[in-house]
Amino acid sequence: MPIFSALEKQLSLALRWQRLVAYLRQARARRHAALATYVSLTVLFYPGFLSTDSVGQLLQAREGVLSDNHPPLMAHIWRLFELVVSGPFPMLLLQLALIVGGVWLVVSRTAVSRTAAAPLIIVSTLWMPPVLAVLGVIWKDILMAGFFISGFGVAMRARQLQGATRHRGLLLAVALAWLAVLMRHNAIGGAFGLLGLVFFVLFEQKVGARRWTWSLVLAGISSLAIFSASGAINAKLADRHESFWQLLAMYDLSGISKAEKRLVFEDAVASGELDAIFKIANPTYQNIMRAYSPHYIAPIYTQGVFQRTTDPATLESLRNAWLGAIKRHPGAYIDHRWRVFRYLIGVDNSNWNPHYMKIVEREHHSELLLHAHKLSPLQKAVESVLANRRPIRELFLPVFWLVLTMVLVGVGLAVKLDDHLTFFLAFSGLGYQATLLFGAGSPDFRYSHWMILSAWLALQLLGVHTWTQLQESGKLGSGAAWLRAKLRRSPATS
Repeated sequence: MPIFSALEKQLSLALRWQRLVAYLRQARARRHAALATYVSLTVLFYPGFLSTDSVGQLLQAREGVLSDNHPPLMAHIWRLFELVVSGPFPMLLLQLALIVGGVWLVVSRTAVSRTAAAPLIIVSTLWMPPVLAVLGVIWKDILMAGFFISGFGVAMRARQLQGATRHRGLLLAVALAWLAVLMRHNAIGGAFGLLGLVFFVLFEQKVGARRWTWSLVLAGISSLAIFSASGAINAKLADRHESFWQLLAMYDLSGISKAEKRLVFEDAVASGELDAIFKIANPTYQNIMRAYSPHYIAPIYTQGVFQRTTDPATLESLRNAWLGAIKRHPGAYIDHRWRVFRYLIGVDNSNWNPHYMKIVEREHHSELLLHAHKLSPLQKAVESVLANRRPIRELFLPVFWLVLTMVLVGVGLAVKLDDHLTFFLAFSGLGYQATLLFGAGSPDFRYSHWMILSAWLALQLLGVHTWTQLQESGKLGSGAAWLRAKLRRSPATS
């Protein structure tokens, strides 16, 4: 009879749904989700995308002559891979392994892991368009994010262990934070959040304000120590010391002068101490302002005004002029840096490269790859979707994620989910983004990638946890019952 046939069909669907939910709650579902994500991303991004910066790193790795413009350790890693497979593919595998593995570890070691949503979080975290958009580029920024998220995963794993095994796990998390700082010097801001979690787990016997105080103070001290040690290590590993900081010093001096409407380092210019950094014979305020832009550092040295120098005496004079100008004109300095930061977070314009899917940025770089790979139909299709991002344009604005991250820091502090994991995740992203207020020289989207990744993961963990808590407390009942209640009320309220 039709009624029995319909009933049998409904029972069959219900059983299948129960089996699916039971499967999604298992550890193997999370492993399958991570593996499927890793394989699919590898296929999507093969063989790894290269920008001009990426090519510079590859050339240094092959030539064996390293400068401090790029992280020397990254070039050393790439050099080892070159002995086995030439090109970007091994680095792509490393980046994806760190990021996918880190997300899998984090999700698997939280209370959320017991829910059917856990495997979906692993997939959605990395297939979220703003996260996905630059994930396949061989950049120090992406490798840094990989070390950070792996560090959070290892710390959460260590949290479930005891004794010496736990301490070894936490030390490994510290080492991963250190590797992140070796990729980018301003990663100290992100390291503070990760190290905060490490010490929060370590001091589980302390309670309340004492636990927070010990954790945050030691995280701050450790971050500074790692920052100092990383600078010394990079200096030791580099063969050419080009003092990349001098470009930021020139930029800030130009920006402060713009805010003050006069040359704020005129005495150093008049004395001849800075002659070696100028390409022009008459470095007046007007000449420098012609090349200054608040949204891009390059024109000041590509348009015939400034140039790099390796002269120690000139570099010392430049440092003194730079720090002196900041000290004498703090308001002008903040005004300049804020104008640059507004471009970076997308308030005043769109970011650079909110998606990047190119085998190489320039045609002549193809010679370095030793193959003639072109974008596949799949890559072209995904690139087209990302390029035409009007329906989700706001998701590519870092300012949206910056506001969300600040909210998550507050909520994560109030909600005790897995030793305030969501707080430390969001705080790491916020801390890293904050360093860009003082160090960014262009509105490059990749600079905000770690903040977006950490905020999106924290938001999902917090959302699923809150939903589960409400269901278990009976405030919502089942999700289906809640939805039916909403639907029943909607006609009356319209």
